[in-house]
Amino acid sequence: MAYKHVTKRDAVLQAMQEFDRMGRDAFLSKYGYWKAKRYYLVHHGARYDSKALYGVSFGYEHPENGPLRSNDFSGGEAQVARRLVKLGFEVEKATAEPSGPPHLRRTWLLTSIGADERLYQGHGGYDDDLRVVYRYDSFVPNHLALCAGDAVVLRDKSQVLGCAVIERIDQTPGSKRRNHCPTCGATALKERHRATPRYRCECGATFDVPDVIPDECVIYAAYFGSSFQSLAGTVAIRDLWALAPRLNKQLAMLELNDDRAASLLGGIAEAVGLGDEPPVAARSLFREGERTAVLVNRYERDPRARKACVEHYGPKCSVCGFSFAEQYGDIGRGVVEVHHLEPLGARRVHHGVDAVRDMRPLCANCHTIVHRRTPPFSLEEVRRFLDT
Repeated sequence: MAYKHVTKRDAVLQAMQEFDRMGRDAFLSKYGYWKAKRYYLVHHGARYDSKALYGVSFGYEHPENGPLRSNDFSGGEAQVARRLVKLGFEVEKATAEPSGPPHLRRTWLLTSIGADERLYQGHGGYDDDLRVVYRYDSFVPNHLALCAGDAVVLRDKSQVLGCAVIERIDQTPGSKRRNHCPTCGATALKERHRATPRYRCECGATFDVPDVIPDECVIYAAYFGSSFQSLAGTVAIRDLWALAPRLNKQLAMLELNDDRAASLLGGIAEAVGLGDEPPVAARSLFREGERTAVLVNRYERDPRARKACVEHYGPKCSVCGFSFAEQYGDIGRGVVEVHHLEPLGARRVHHGVDAVRDMRPLCANCHTIVHRRTPPFSLEEVRRFLDT
């Protein structure tokens, strides 16, 4: 038997449904395939191992012969990929792993499901505290792509909640109640709010009541340690969708462009006053040697306020008294940073800045120490550091 005999697109779609229903590990184990090395079929934002999917598709198109096993193929992944493309599917060729540490690899937009919508069985059933943990299962597309060290932005159905870095991922066996088509058993059901019957399956069947069956799966818990930073009210979900290389709004795990996400999160951090630094999730995205992160004071606020502050207090550090002009001569004249005593993002109502009351000039060293924590140290606290 040869892979060239797969000619029906519907057979591949049926194999995808089985892949989604079983989860990747169980699907590959059942049919005796290794994970794909280079080629993945991409459908609605989810990735499938191309060779395994093709072999199982053969069984759906030719049930009298059954699915192909890995050693039944006369060609490799590249030939399978070409066949899938001819059937109208998108095939992605995996690139080499990034040269940096593996924890700098990816950025994700993760959608949280409320407690009243949770269908998990096999764990405690308590609500997730998204400042600490995000739970998902092996039926979720891209579940195996999420790794410790990845940066994540968390959202619910209506708003962006915050960002974090995954510290570790735990897994336990469990089950999940899922809606199945009474005719073919598939789970790819579309709920219709205006038409009747209420549900429609990809096989064409329509019905009001699906079969609710507990399916075995793996329950994952991604823990964030202390890295969570709130982003509530600072960025819209649509702004993050714009960062997705392959947008699918239905995915609970949507990969974002890491460079563009880092830039956006860094800008948000400065705008809301998070210590003039981006959140930990944003900082983790920068690769030394690949991109230079220049984030301190990228937002200089109103330059007129800065000028008024320096004119009032003079171009000397308000903590240590250092003067760039005295140390370096004319080339250092006017060089000084300006610090907001109250971070702008800490204010419920944004109002005008009083350059004398709300701002102080600082040297770069003292300004860095002030923002070594959130909320920032007071100037008096930093002066005490110098006295010890």
